Amino acid sequence: MALLFAGAVILFGFVQFVGHEPLWQSILGDSYVRVAKLAIEEFIELIGYLFWLIGSIEYTYQARAIAYKEPVPLAQRLREQRRRLKTGKF
Repeated sequence: MALLFAGAVILFGFVQFVGHEPLWQSILGDSYVRVAKLAIEEFIELIGYLFWLIGSIEYTYQARAIAYKEPVPLAQRLREQRRRLKTGKF
């Protein structure tokens, strides 16, 4: 889930900040080149999408592992718990 959240932060927050054209113009001044800004912006978006892809794959494997885990009935869990807590001679 952390990678999914990080990808969302990059895509919805950081890219909007980096893609702000007046910011680039004020930083670079006369040497501002729009192609460089677009390339950097697209690369950062690609990183966000890769985070989403990796996070989705990881989440799918985790959900599959939980789904195929052998369930333990409630009665069996309670019986094992009573046996662990049992103290005394009998």
